[in-house]
Amino acid sequence: MCSSTASGSPKFVSLLNCFNFFEIPRNAASVLPFFFNSQIVLKIRDVKGSSNVDGTGFEPATSGHRAFGLHCSPDYESRLVSFSKVPDVYEVNYGSVKGNFAEWLKSKRLNERYVACMISYLDRFVNNKLIKSPMDVVRIFSGLTSGQQHNLIHALRALFNFLGAMGVNEAWLDMLRKNIPRDEVGIDLWVPSEEQIVNSLKKMERTELIQHKAAYRLALESGLRLTEVVRLIKNFNQTEVQSANGFYVVPIGYFRRSKLAYYAFFKDRSKRLMENVSMDDARTLSDKNATKYVQKRVDVVAYKYLRKFVFDKMIELGVPESVADFIQGRTPKSVGAKHYMMLVRQAKQYYPKYAEYLETIVG
Repeated sequence: MCSSTASGSPKFVSLLNCFNFFEIPRNAASVLPFFFNSQIVLKIRDVKGSSNVDGTGFEPATSGHRAFGLHCSPDYESRLVSFSKVPDVYEVNYGSVKGNFAEWLKSKRLNERYVACMISYLDRFVNNKLIKSPMDVVRIFSGLTSGQQHNLIHALRALFNFLGAMGVNEAWLDMLRKNIPRDEVGIDLWVPSEEQIVNSLKKMERTELIQHKAAYRLALESGLRLTEVVRLIKNFNQTEVQSANGFYVVPIGYFRRSKLAYYAFFKDRSKRLMENVSMDDARTLSDKNATKYVQKRVDVVAYKYLRKFVFDKMIELGVPESVADFIQGRTPKSVGAKHYMMLVRQAKQYYPKYAEYLETIVG
């Protein structure tokens, strides 16, 4: 039997990354995995049979179950079975791993809003629920709206990926993943019209909050993601701005997963607005409040659709797709130096087409 300090009490075995190899007594009545800090803990209850326990505790070992610091008494040595053969005894307790999971997500350099959204949905729909079988996954999604389901799918997959990275049996996790429903949210193909863009910009120009006025204008002129727009305004440095042929360029080098926004391209109006945003106003600006500020304005096009409009219009104006992707920060970080320099030259060559177009509709 696995070592314990007290006869008759529940036996706890602390393991690190060994789900595929841990061995347990064949006559164990129940084995309930749960999580404590960064370790995987197996709680063995109601073990029947001999109570002969070797009290030496966790000892160094070289192979088999001993390689993971387990020490078993001789009468149980011959009756050990592979834990990987009984995958139904695993259990996911989100509440026990939430802290480490959040830390792991941050290490991936994901967008803060995206991380907060995943944590929020797991707190709401998975906290205080144990996942022991595929049907537990099915029940979690039961009765959710398509929007709730969409966000929870990403959150739960991230949680399972985290558990896999911590050493949990991948075969068992794959069994759970197969019971996550298909994401029914389709591709959003809507692109706002020129008239909608003009009307939205006029309404945002009337706001007294210059940081939001600057963010909206910069998003339209640069085509960058909102998170990159906010970072640029908060860290704007006039000495880094390069004057080009009727527009401005500033190197930013913002990483986003596998993509990198190398530069921000914008016109004089955005430059002047950013110059006038005070440090105090810049500190109050965030992705979240910028999004909410726009949402509260009637008939103002959302930031994500500004980005779609910019790309669609650039392609319409004859800007090559690869160049439009580069301007909007969709170029892979792995792009070669030679190709990178070519894209820089082409972006400076083609951006004036879009800048001149904006001049004709919004000045």
